Amino acid sequence: MENSSGDIQTSTAKLPGKLRAFIFREGAHLSEDEPVYAINWFNTKSSLIYDFYNWLAVRSVRKIGGEPFFKGRHVKTLHGSAEDTRDVLLVVRYPALRNFRTMLESKVFQMVSLIRMAAVKDFTFGFTKRADAGPDLVPFDAEADNGFVYGVLHYSGVAATETKLAELTAKSSAQIFYNGQIRAHIATGEAPEGATQVPCIMDGITIF
Repeated sequence: MENSSGDIQTSTAKLPGKLRAFIFREGAHLSEDEPVYAINWFNTKSSLIYDFYNWLAVRSVRKIGGEPFFKGRHVKTLHGSAEDTRDVLLVVRYPALRNFRTMLESKVFQMVSLIRMAAVKDFTFGFTKRADAGPDLVPFDAEADNGFVYGVLHYSGVAATETKLAELTAKSSAQIFYNGQIRAHIATGEAPEGATQVPCIMDGITIF
């Protein structure tokens, strides 16, 4: 189900009982039918439990056409506070928000999500739309020993322009793997009004 109020569009997914998940998106920037990248950023309570959850969840993601896009563990903070740092960054590409809603309503995924609650903490989440001119999907192989080092820049406020990013990469050997801005959030409750939003502590993200 979808409702609109100005530029903010609300989509609803049914969860157990009266609980619902509401996706609030900037309709002027993101439709329900175009690819979207979910930014999962969190600390782990138990790496073992998380790995088990991840093994189960990826099956639900792929069933609706999604695909893990990037996964990395925090190694070192170059700039920023501890409050803005998490253990794991996972970016998942979905064909569209409609597909994501279908996954949320799956009984299997709802059961698997219970394991996630036991595995992670300080969970933050948001949907980004690709802002650069790169291909829609460049799969990241976390197992490949390619010798690459990835840097993640996340920020609040105005998005970095393509010109500024080009100037930055031109002065180094870095290349942009992904660049996107948060265009949608998710919240849970019985109604959109008063629903509890899953925290999202960034406005944009660039992976070098």
